[in-house]
Amino acid sequence: MDWFKLLTTSVSTDPFTVPALRTQLIPRLDTSMSFKPKELFPWVTSLDISHLGASMTLLTKAASLPMSSYLQAYDPRQQFFYPSVSRPFDATASIRGTLFGQPAAAAAPTPGAAPAVPASAPVVLRSPWDPDAETATEPAPSPDAGKDAIAPATDFRLPQRAKDAVLPRSPGWTETASWGLTPSLFMEDRYQSSPWNSPSDIDYGLQYRLYSYRISGSLDTTVGYGDFFSTGLSLTYADQNQLRPVLNTDPSTAASYALADNLYKTRRVGESARLSLKPFSSSWLWSGTSLNWGMDSTLYGQSYNSTSAAFKETWLSWDPTMITSHNVSMILAARPNSLTQSISLTASLPPLLDSYSGSLALDAGLASLRLQSRMYRKFKDADFSFDPITTVLSMGTAPGPLLSDSFVYDSTGVGPVSNSTSLSWGIFSAALAAMRTRSYMPVVGSGWVAFGDETFAPSNLSFSLVPVWKSDPTIISTTATTWSVGPTLALAQSLVRFSESTLTFGLTATLKLGDKFSLSLSSLSQNAAVWRYYSSIFSSQLESGGFSAQGYQVNPLTDIWDSIAIWDSATLRKSLFKLKSLSLRAARDLHDWTLSADISTRPLYDANSRFYSLDTSISILLAWKDIKEITTTIKKVSTGITY
Repeated sequence: MDWFKLLTTSVSTDPFTVPALRTQLIPRLDTSMSFKPKELFPWVTSLDISHLGASMTLLTKAASLPMSSYLQAYDPRQQFFYPSVSRPFDATASIRGTLFGQPAAAAAPTPGAAPAVPASAPVVLRSPWDPDAETATEPAPSPDAGKDAIAPATDFRLPQRAKDAVLPRSPGWTETASWGLTPSLFMEDRYQSSPWNSPSDIDYGLQYRLYSYRISGSLDTTVGYGDFFSTGLSLTYADQNQLRPVLNTDPSTAASYALADNLYKTRRVGESARLSLKPFSSSWLWSGTSLNWGMDSTLYGQSYNSTSAAFKETWLSWDPTMITSHNVSMILAARPNSLTQSISLTASLPPLLDSYSGSLALDAGLASLRLQSRMYRKFKDADFSFDPITTVLSMGTAPGPLLSDSFVYDSTGVGPVSNSTSLSWGIFSAALAAMRTRSYMPVVGSGWVAFGDETFAPSNLSFSLVPVWKSDPTIISTTATTWSVGPTLALAQSLVRFSESTLTFGLTATLKLGDKFSLSLSSLSQNAAVWRYYSSIFSSQLESGGFSAQGYQVNPLTDIWDSIAIWDSATLRKSLFKLKSLSLRAARDLHDWTLSADISTRPLYDANSRFYSLDTSISILLAWKDIKEITTTIKKVSTGITY
């Protein structure tokens, strides 16, 4: 139950609002348990009863009442709850364990490598002027330590160069085998509720009693040799069934239940095999190179075929319906100067449809390139189809200049499909997009009309500036005054239909007086016809539609001045800039409580009068910090006040 909701009240200004009628109740009892039996470890590592409970579903229906009173429609006895379905037992468990596991032998010390130092050993700083600093070891402190100081050497010597890093590896064979079992079982009773016309008619007569179970198990084995070789085989078993020992219904409904029970009964044995080989795992330069193979298949399956009205058994066969995944991949990777370069090839093997994909990834530090594509057959014996070639190029690193380009090319004769180039540097970013599109021209009374064939051309250009100014970030104090101002300026211009252009200006300002009081202001304005600032650029397109570029030209400085002329409403309406939202919020910390006030406004369009008005709301919130659900809110909107 939502206890905190019961402690609050809500007064609606709509006199026709009534509480929703509850037509269903589901009382439920659930519990869960988890065990880790130490006596059976490691054969049984965990035993979890994730769900154990009982439930009942109660529905409502109209009661048969005597027509002796004209108040029958308002009689609380006109509807009553009745038991529809009950589950007196419902349980799901999970058991996990390990049959055996042989950890890899400890790595032998590498010749010339520094000996391992216990974690508890003290850190010793040795003087670089000590002639024996390369080989000397610090003796354990003694009671007489410090009595006779050793004079430092007069010559300076650099310490010995550290040994090259050696990749940690685990030589030797490893074998593991683990198992898991997840059974679930429930009993369900559905009652004969159709003859119940009043609560006194409820006799809990059964329509059916259902027993249902589902069990799934897995056996996972892995064998490996260090980082060089690893293989895994997983066997899975899934079985489910249900039956109705009690069934009291008409023959047609009984046949439907029998069909549902048969369709639910299934059994499956599956396998998943994996093989991975890293031939150069001992080489730091080529350790990322690998060969991988995998296959998922169904070894045995049983299901009901409604067409033949019989259960059908299937066994492993060289068929896509039984072998659901079969692929091999090769990754050739190197990392000269700690920069990873790789080529990846993946193939889907028979009996699945042919599919071959590849990718190339090159990294030069400040620049990187990635290229990928795929060829495949849509159906058996069909000609190969090709996915477009995707290329992603990136140069630079943030917060410095960063240039990136994503290019998609269709090699089947279509040619370039799309291209997106972006440049960012600190607070500035710009993007130019190109795509295959038809040409458009403005037509009086029809708007934009497409003509010609699709061509690859620039489609959209955008710019943005997102500066942030704030007080000294190193000041950390509960009484310090901090502030931040973050204006946002964004321009988006379509190069296909030039009238689709917007200039957005946003502002967010925050003032905090210690940790007790905060004040924030946010606003958003938008110019949806910014192209009129530079309409001469589109003079040829305007003239083709019978328009004049000079007739649409607007001086940007004059328009910006008109947008802030709050003393003249007519001038404000004439400006191309329109307010989208404006809000002011203040919050005060009252120790155990938080008091906040919010004033926001936005333009609201009236379709009848075809006129905009400001929709302003005022909200005051008092919240208890310890229990946030206990709140009191007063909100003033255009339609009234709500609490």
